[in-house]
This record gives sequence, C-alpha cells and structure tokens, in this order.
Amino acid sequence: MFTSKLLWIAIFIFGVVPPVIILVLYDYSVSGEYFSLLSKGINISLSKKSGDWSNFGSLLSGVFTLLSAIASLATLIFLLQQQKKNDQERSEQLRIQKEIQDKNNLHLEAKKELMKFEMYKTHKEMFDDVLNKIEIASSGFKFKDRNSLYNKIFTNNSFFNIEIKVEIQSNLFLDVIKKRYLCLLENVKNHWGIDNNDSKIFSYIYEFKLINDELGLESVEEPKSWDFLYAGRPIGLNALTPWVSFLTYHNMISDILSFTGNGRLQDKIISDWGEIIFESISKITLPFDSNDVITYKNFGLLCPYNELGSLTNLIELYEICKKNRRVDPTRLQCTYTHIISSYSPSIIYERFPRNINDVYRKALDIYNRELAKI
Repeated sequence: MFTSKLLWIAIFIFGVVPPVIILVLYDYSVSGEYFSLLSKGINISLSKKSGDWSNFGSLLSGVFTLLSAIASLATLIFLLQQQKKNDQERSEQLRIQKEIQDKNNLHLEAKKELMKFEMYKTHKEMFDDVLNKIEIASSGFKFKDRNSLYNKIFTNNSFFNIEIKVEIQSNLFLDVIKKRYLCLLENVKNHWGIDNNDSKIFSYIYEFKLINDELGLESVEEPKSWDFLYAGRPIGLNALTPWVSFLTYHNMISDILSFTGNGRLQDKIISDWGEIIFESISKITLPFDSNDVITYKNFGLLCPYNELGSLTNLIELYEICKKNRRVDPTRLQCTYTHIISSYSPSIIYERFPRNINDVYRKALDIYNRELAKI
C-alpha cells in the first residue's frame, strides 16, 4: 500500500534521477568528462555540430516525454490512492450509519413493545372497570378470577400483542354465553309457567348456574328469602323477582359484548312476569314443610317458614281471581292486579322481593272489598 510519502519518493526516483543520469551520460559523450557543466561552468566549449544539437534535442524530447509519462502515471496512482481512501472512508461512514440505524431500530422496537405493554395494561384496567360496574349492579356477586375471564375473551392478547375487537363467531366463550342466556330467556318466556314441573323449573335454574360458572361469578352475600340455591349458595335467581335477575344478566352480558366491540343484546322485556311467577310457583310440587330450605337434588329454595302460609294463600287467591276473570275480565280485577304488580317489573327499582305476608294481607283486604261489591 502506497502512502503519500512513498508516493513522492517514487516520483522523485523515477521522475528526477533518470533524466539526471541521461544528462550526465550525454555530457560525458560530448565533453569526455562527467559533470563538465558543473566543473567548467559557462566556460565550457559547446559543440557547433548540428548533429550534436539534433541528438541533444531528441534526448531532451525523450526525457520530457518520459517525465510526462511518469507524471501521468504518478497522477493516476495518486487518483487511485485517493479513490481507495475515499472508498474506505465511505465504507466506514456506511458502517457507522448502519450501527446507528440498528441502534435506532432496536430503540424503536423497544418503544413499540413498551407501547403494546402499556396498551395491554390499560385495556385490562378498562376491563376491570367494566367488571367493577357489573359487580355493583349485581349487588352481591363477585368475579372469582378476572384474569381467567379476560383470557377467555381476549385469547390472543398478551404483554406484546393487543386486540380490542373480538368476533363472537370466532370466540367460543362469548358465543356460548350469549346463546345460553338468550335460549334461557326464550324458554322462560315461552314455557315457564305453562308446562312446568319440578324438573323443568330446576333445569332453567341450572342454566343460571352454568352462566355463573362460565363467568366465574360467586355470591358474597347471605341468601335472601326465596333465593334459589346451589350447594347452599345463591345462584342469582329469586323465585319472586326473576325479572331482576334477568335484567342483571342482560346488562352484564351486554356490557361484556359491548367492550369486545360487539353490539349489546336487544331488549327482550317480559311484561307478564307476575303471571309467570305465580303460574310457576303454583305448579311446584315440592313439599313446603317447616324447613326454611326445600331441596331438589343439589338445588334449594330458601322458603322462610313464616311466609309459607301466606304464599299458599296468595296462590289460592291468585287461582280464584284467574277463574273469575275467565267469566268476567273485570271481576276481581283490583285483587288480581295487586298480586301481579307486586312481583312485576313495574317495581323495577326495588331489588328485593316484597314481603309475602304484607302482599297477602293487602290482597285479601282488596279481595274482601271487591266481593262486597258483587
């Protein structure tokens, strides 16, 4: 590899030394002495022969031609050297730029991963907010494992991947929950109170338990009067205010579907809950004895003993009103309306069932007044 210093030494050797040697040799051939120009100075006798000068001119021409060739060669070598140096510098710059770009790419990827993590964290916090609202609305139920529920719904989400919208058709969990609830609602609307028996009623109740299991809901409150139980714990369904349970589950599932980017459930209001309730209760054949809880397999119904007599009497009064209304729709209208409205969605803001003893006493008073008018 040539350096600048070596290059100038080469130019000196090949550009200066050969012409000097040629001049010295020519001086010797003309004067018979070496370096006669230097020793004799301007007193040297110059040749007067034209041939000598012609030869000398040819020699000078050759020397200058040689010098020109050497200069061109030196220039070419210099340019090649500069190009090589430029190539090395450009290669070094490219290497440095690549290192900087690689570092920037790593930094950008790290920022992207951090953003995904923050989005995942924020998304889970928003999901928790939805569950908090559901728990407040359900009044007495908590989600046992929120992480498990989140992972069932957002199966592809992780610290480094986030999906906000979930298609119901591609998510087995959401599809099952939605279909199970709508099927339960449709069955209750069309069959509960019509072709009931103990097995049919508790099969509907079992669907509530399955929905609870899927969502990971557990009761954190003590059972209330007329709550249906499973293994001694409430399942979220009350015999006298089932519409409250359906309203709660309707909103619960709608909130979850809405959070996944799907539409809420369409409102399916059952206006005749009161009739459904008493038609169902009147067909339950389980023994109403002195025990507060009657059982059917693993299920139970919390029946306060001090309300059983009023419930039986209220059902009998309901049946009397129903028979009289077949003859005359206006007969015993007030009594019938009182019984039905006491356990209908008209009391939508009332969470707990009205005390049966109070409902029966008032119904009996209305019934006696209506009988007096007949």
